Amino acid sequence: MDAVVLALALATLLAVFWPTWRSMVQTWQDSETFRHGFLVPLAFAVLAWRDRARIAAQPRRVEWKALVLLGLAGLAWLAAEVVGVNAVRQYAVVAMVPLLVLLLMGRHVFRALLFPFAFLFFMVPAGEFMLPTMIGWTADFTVWAVRASGVPVFREGTMFTLPSGRWSVVEACSGLRYLVAALPLATLYAYLSFGSNRVRAAFVLLTLVVALAANWLRAWGIVMLGHWSDMKIATGVDHLVYGWLFFGIVMGIVFWIGARWQARTAGPSDPRDPSLRARADAARFAPSQRPAPLVAAALSALLVVGAWPPAADALASGSGEVLDLEQAARHLLAPGTRGDFVPAYTRAAHVATGTVRDAPDVRAWVGQYWDQRNRGEMIGYPNAVVAAESDAWHIVATRVVPLTVAPGQATEFALAAQDGRRLIAWRWHLVDGRVVLDPYRAKVDTALGLLQGRGDESFAVFVWTESDERDPQRPRARLAEAAAALQRALDRPEAAR
Repeated sequence: MDAVVLALALATLLAVFWPTWRSMVQTWQDSETFRHGFLVPLAFAVLAWRDRARIAAQPRRVEWKALVLLGLAGLAWLAAEVVGVNAVRQYAVVAMVPLLVLLLMGRHVFRALLFPFAFLFFMVPAGEFMLPTMIGWTADFTVWAVRASGVPVFREGTMFTLPSGRWSVVEACSGLRYLVAALPLATLYAYLSFGSNRVRAAFVLLTLVVALAANWLRAWGIVMLGHWSDMKIATGVDHLVYGWLFFGIVMGIVFWIGARWQARTAGPSDPRDPSLRARADAARFAPSQRPAPLVAAALSALLVVGAWPPAADALASGSGEVLDLEQAARHLLAPGTRGDFVPAYTRAAHVATGTVRDAPDVRAWVGQYWDQRNRGEMIGYPNAVVAAESDAWHIVATRVVPLTVAPGQATEFALAAQDGRRLIAWRWHLVDGRVVLDPYRAKVDTALGLLQGRGDESFAVFVWTESDERDPQRPRARLAEAAAALQRALDRPEAAR
């Protein structure tokens, strides 16, 4: 009966939070970085089956304290659902799986499955926040290594030029895929191969360091191959083929090192010790629990788990008043943006774009977001100034500048195009009527607006113009004037509907 109740509880968890589970699977399908997610549940099942006799021998008893932890996980999911933080939302539902087992089966079964449960968290496609940092590290090392090889390099942000051609470090070159692929592999290998947690942690750390360094060497090698071949090789599909081939070789070397460690550290506590399996197989299976407390715990879990999606729906239903963006921008923007830069923001409810009438050298883009849980989020991947895989524009430099019309700051971006054009762009976000620079603060303000019944209307605002190397302050003065006009238009109460 224990297994039946647990299976029904897990099926209920899957059904109640189906949109969150589906979002995880969708990311596995869409992103090559997280394709390993499909293998994680399978690895969990294999690990649990491997220790089935030991797990079945554990005493089972309802652990009522786990109900509180289950409620906290649900609260974390609610907060992430309202704010729109996918990773936290997904971590919360994955955490509910071991917590359900802890509640219904007890602490002994939970401990027996501790590593498989921990491994389940690799299902969550997280880590994209590290992309800018890792892209910067890869660009730094590659430029340094190319110069150390005797080749002159001119660098602008993540773009650099050699005498043989131009290169740029994009998402696929960052090394995030190497790290994301290496971490679960190393963790699983360490668990199965070593008996000491200290040795396991050292092996995983070694793997991550080697994977990061391997990506840097790969990037340098590809640039040098392209340079030596006059840009005939390592510039197309073979670029990625060389990368994964190199990764396979590096991981083979790491596992060879692991095998050497394994020979030195194996001992009586090693999980492969046949005596442990023999004792588990010889143990009597624990008797089933009494039905009454088990069913009561399962029903309590159902109430706790099922309460959060309706609560999220209730919070999201208060959309509040939203601005008529078309009316607000009608007398401010002239149609057209001269076919140049366009911000890589998607899924806005409405967009106004064009040339600022009072500053004809300045173009503007305003994206309006509301009901973000269903329509699309303003702060979140893949929204960015420049798309991760864009070849048209690159960010050369960033800095923070003050906005004169409202309390707050904007981020200034120096942009460079492949054809040599240069732009200066300002971006700021408006959340609940306030200028917000920090994306995490924007998430918090969005949640507070929903909780207080004011809705989640937000704006992403961009203004940009041609840069002027002779007088850098002149284009900034034009941007400040255009920003002030836009801010006044978005603040007009008569434009609300």
